[in-house]
Amino acid sequence: MANTVRKDIRTVVEKFIKTCMDKGVSTDTAFELVEKLAVLIPQKRHDEWMVLANQAIEDAQNKEGAML
Repeated sequence: MANTVRKDIRTVVEKFIKTCMDKGVSTDTAFELVEKLAVLIPQKRHDEWMVLANQAIEDAQNKEGAML
């Protein structure tokens, strides 16, 4: 069962990182969000983490628009 949980966690993180990259968020920023997620979610601070994720996406989209 432990292997299944590790595999599921890895799959979720990989999908999250890919989704971030698809939205223009850098890999480094995506990994920073995962690290913050690991701290905030057990503290039941879900809303705070969502604000960080949404801000990262907005920043990435603004940077992309500026480069065009």
